Amino acid sequence: MMKRPPSFRALAAFYFMWIISIALALASTKFVSPDHSFELSVLPGYIVHIGKDKPSDSYIPVCHPDSVVCITFPEERFKGTNFGAASVEVAILPDKTSQACLNPGKNASSVELINGTRFVHTLDGGAAMSHFIEIDRYLGFSKGKCFELSAQITSTYFGAFDPGTIKEFTKQDEKRVNAQLTRIVDSFRALP
Repeated sequence: MMKRPPSFRALAAFYFMWIISIALALASTKFVSPDHSFELSVLPGYIVHIGKDKPSDSYIPVCHPDSVVCITFPEERFKGTNFGAASVEVAILPDKTSQACLNPGKNASSVELINGTRFVHTLDGGAAMSHFIEIDRYLGFSKGKCFELSAQITSTYFGAFDPGTIKEFTKQDEKRVNAQLTRIVDSFRALP
């Protein structure tokens, strides 16, 4: 006896449930700044830090005390590797004109439009004692405010560890983390 193929209705139901499960997994919540000047999406598992509640336990901190918000990557996802920390941070700078705000100096790499706000994108980084930080920085002026968004990833030089003691945080891992940070940055919206 031949088995009958699944019915269209059964396949459609399976497909629908699969799509719903993916949508729930990708769900995010909105963060609105205390002064209601901007909002961002926060991905599941990420932690929102405002005010003085910002972690500084990474050798090179990814959260700074003067930022409005610092949204940190869930570090446990790369526990046991040379991954340090990652975040998206938003600061409001004192520049009061578009010209002053959008002048990052010699490091400008591109201009990007994020939800109606023009941002100058720069790449930056640093190193200290086998620790590294890579920063994608975005400067944008909207509604009379100068916004600085930064997506930051820190790690430690893999060769600084004894062989076999940790796993390597690979370039592929870094690309995945950076894609998630970029998704948060791309959700930035200046509010009226």
